[in-house]
Amino acid sequence: MNKLFTNKLSLGLFVAALLSGPGCTDSDDPDATDATDATDATDATDATDVPMISLSAPGAVRVNQGQTATIPLVITRTALDGDVTVEVTGLPAGVTAAPITVAAGSSDATLVISAATGATIDTDIPVTITASAGTITDAQPLQLSVVGVRGEFDSTFGTAGSGVVVHRLSGLSAIAKGCALPTDGTTLVAVTTSAADIRVQRYLASGAPDATFGADGGATVASGDALVLDLGTNVVVRGDGTILVAYRDGTSARVRGFTANGAPLPNFGQADSTLMLDVNAEHISLLVDDAGAAFVVVGRPSSTKLYKLTASGVFDPGF
Repeated sequence: MNKLFTNKLSLGLFVAALLSGPGCTDSDDPDATDATDATDATDATDATDVPMISLSAPGAVRVNQGQTATIPLVITRTALDGDVTVEVTGLPAGVTAAPITVAAGSSDATLVISAATGATIDTDIPVTITASAGTITDAQPLQLSVVGVRGEFDSTFGTAGSGVVVHRLSGLSAIAKGCALPTDGTTLVAVTTSAADIRVQRYLASGAPDATFGADGGATVASGDALVLDLGTNVVVRGDGTILVAYRDGTSARVRGFTANGAPLPNFGQADSTLMLDVNAEHISLLVDDAGAAFVVVGRPSSTKLYKLTASGVFDPGF
């Protein structure tokens, strides 16, 4: 009897010890529940109530001298209302960007960067775009490139700064077929006219006809109803300033030489400073080398011929 009572007492003490151990919590303890709820509430507050700004912008932009470039921006606010200011820092001399304000409730904005005409051309210039609302900021790096002016009409050329020359040859209509650029800043234009001739016109750097060239700014290459000035390289300027013009008279391929002032070139070719190369030509063009020798390509019905002329306008016997 005493032994049985002793065993029951030991079992009861063992169960009591298990229930009171550190691994067990009374589910009816209000303090433990409140502590857990407070921790969860704190975590939720930390995740959603911290004011933040997030700035999204392109990583690079290019602006031409004398032009502007736009940069699209996106502003994301977290636990924050009110305006956000955006500005650019680190811009080089001659490049500006006025700060902008992104109003409360707006997220999209456009920043404008301007480059002066004299801004230094450079690439991959590191600048920084910063969005701020009080002490809260976000910054993004931007690679800026300043490049030259786009192709535009030259205001120093042509009539009234238009960049365009409209020149009528004493009432004749003319079709330009080629041009060349001497080193003195003038321009040579080879044309065919309604008077059935081929002419080379010279224009000054301003675009005005050069009255000192040939007769009234032009030199007549040839006249006749069968003349053809092929598109391509048909007028060239040699290093000494003399001029060569390639053309066709019917099916005859010819090259004529002129001085820098538009007069027939003495001692060039055959009669009248002209050399005839081929009598069965369908196309002709030419180039010159640094020594003044001319390479002339003549297209024929079933073949192509390449001629080399010496500086004096005769066939090169060594070619």
